[in-house]
Amino acid sequence: MIQVAEPNELISLGLNEENIVYKRDLPSSSFGYQGWTVEEILIDVMGLQETRSDTYIKVIREFEEALNKEDIASAKKAYEILDLMLHPRNPLKKILEIQLTTIGGDTDD
Repeated sequence: MIQVAEPNELISLGLNEENIVYKRDLPSSSFGYQGWTVEEILIDVMGLQETRSDTYIKVIREFEEALNKEDIASAKKAYEILDLMLHPRNPLKKILEIQLTTIGGDTDD
């Protein structure tokens, strides 16, 4: 809905350190937010600090650490979780698969 809102039809609220609600300043355009992605709206309009879950961040870090250590078993375990977690058409799935194979991991086991 935000993507089709006209300029100045949206008031974004935030919460400061003292838990006081305030009106957030928003970037403006004569087209509103029609060309913005959902992620851009979540961060810049709605004030989200992170668009990914804590679980996803933890698992992707485990995968990256396992790759750096060339720990095939740990990398494969993290990859399997990420493969289930990510959207079926997410292009990151293929990148993760390629990264796993660079350390000798096989995604077909």
